[in-house]
Amino acid sequence: MNCHGNGQCKPNGPDGSGVCACDTDHGGSDCSTEICHLPTCVNGYCMNGGCYCQTGYTGDRCDILECPKNPNGLPCSGNGICANGTCVCEEGYVGQVCVSAELGLCPLKCSEHGTCTSTGCDCYPGKKTKKQTDIVLIVASQIVNS
Repeated sequence: MNCHGNGQCKPNGPDGSGVCACDTDHGGSDCSTEICHLPTCVNGYCMNGGCYCQTGYTGDRCDILECPKNPNGLPCSGNGICANGTCVCEEGYVGQVCVSAELGLCPLKCSEHGTCTSTGCDCYPGKKTKKQTDIVLIVASQIVNS
């Protein structure tokens, strides 16, 4: 039995097969699974002594829901605070990702590439491209520069 250098093989059974007796930092039948000595990774896995979160979760224990992000990957578009998966927008910002109330949730009527919903543009299949992101950024820069 190969214990991957993380334990000792102990003979077991008449056929000479063995079982691994793993050190305190490893587990599994072959001692290849690292054991975290951190609090439990609630929505993630342990590797190299830390928790690595599943998509949608954050925090030391992967127990905090992430907030929705804008197309640039910024939670709450940088215009609000995240409260366990929900954006609490600053004054003048609205929607799930805290977009400018002045821009609205559907700038230029989604550029005719989708329908406007309570969360913003819902793009038609094949139309979720940079065009809508670019339109939002163009309109935003026009407001800032006006």
